[in-house]
Amino acid sequence: MLSGLLSGATFIFVSALRLISTIILTRILAPDIFGTFAVLLSILFVLTMFSDLGIRSLILTREESGLDVDFLRSCWTLQILRGGLLGIIILIIAGIIILLQNTGILLETSGYADPVLPATIGLSALSFLILGFEIPNKYIYEREMNFGILSVKEVILAIFSLVVVVSLALYLKNIWALVFASIISAAIQVFLSLVMFRGPAMQLTWHKEHIRVIFLRARWIISHSALTAITNVADRLIIGVFVSASDFGYYHIARQLIDMPTLLLNKIHSQVGLQLFSEIHKHETLDHFRADYYKYRQFFDTASMIGCGMLFVLAPLLIEIVYDARYEPVAHILQVLALGLPLSGFVVLREAFSAQRRFKKMTVLSIVQAASVWVGLLLALPVLHSTQAAFWVVSLHRTPEILLLLIMGRQEKWVLWKKEFRYVPLIFAGMGIGWLMDVVARNLLSIF
Repeated sequence: MLSGLLSGATFIFVSALRLISTIILTRILAPDIFGTFAVLLSILFVLTMFSDLGIRSLILTREESGLDVDFLRSCWTLQILRGGLLGIIILIIAGIIILLQNTGILLETSGYADPVLPATIGLSALSFLILGFEIPNKYIYEREMNFGILSVKEVILAIFSLVVVVSLALYLKNIWALVFASIISAAIQVFLSLVMFRGPAMQLTWHKEHIRVIFLRARWIISHSALTAITNVADRLIIGVFVSASDFGYYHIARQLIDMPTLLLNKIHSQVGLQLFSEIHKHETLDHFRADYYKYRQFFDTASMIGCGMLFVLAPLLIEIVYDARYEPVAHILQVLALGLPLSGFVVLREAFSAQRRFKKMTVLSIVQAASVWVGLLLALPVLHSTQAAFWVVSLHRTPEILLLLIMGRQEKWVLWKKEFRYVPLIFAGMGIGWLMDVVARNLLSIF
């Protein structure tokens, strides 16, 4: 748990730097720039996830005897080839968007219709090419739960990225500042991996047996990652088509804010969850498993429930203090998205199936999650023409997946229904805390 707390503390610090960066950038750049950049980020994310070979997961779970130098070098070689292939694919996507823009298929107000978008997409191919050279030695440190050096690397990268993007924004004052900053950050990330993580020197290696092992494992990883990708960016891909670039910019900022607590919980869980559930499955009886599972859940349920209530109440004040008047619409979007936070704790159970390598069950859960968000958004926007309904879909789309997950967990006798919803009243406690904070803060603001 100490490792998880260290990881969490690092994430909070890095997120604070990113929030500072966003606050500064909103003073320099117009909302429509964030909307166009959100479209770019969505495309990059989808490509990254659809091509995920699962190298991190493979190194974390592989037996010690299998982690020889040739295996690590084979992983690095495949990673470089993947980066080159993604670079070519993204150039093709840029060409397709140019054709769509020229044919007039896209709405003129859509973030996808911005004439600068194809060029920003094409230049972003450099990020994939550069990141392909990041060495896999860092996963050895993560495997050994040596999070100290990993945390230092994250902090250094965040600081340099902040300085770079703000400097470029002050100089360029357009979307190219964000694009160039992402490329430079990729280069810094690769450089840090080379100088901070000791291990075997990398060189191009094609070991047939190791490549076979990677691709065999990658079949399930890619299917799961692809489903995760089309789920996580469904909102950006669909909403971005039906709203203006400015409105999409508001949504992008709201998503950045709500993603901070969500990603914090996910970061802590991803660092320790897989290893923890693997050990629980190996050494404990069913009763002990349930006890340890619900003990582990306490932190996630408490944090997500209280956080939901607090953020729902404090969203208007937060946006009023942090951003200028142009970004006022972000507050309502943030309130709706905050109502999805309580679902975070329930998803922890997925790692129990992952630890047993039940990838088929994981894939089914991912299909249900993807179907929920895509069907919901396509009903909300093209059919009902309601952006408000779309925000509610994004907030609560994991509900069907969680119901199925609980049913599957009950079949395994892992889940006790009476313990699943015991922390829900903490949402109202969070609202009470948020109300008190709001009153105190507004009184202080009126004085000063």
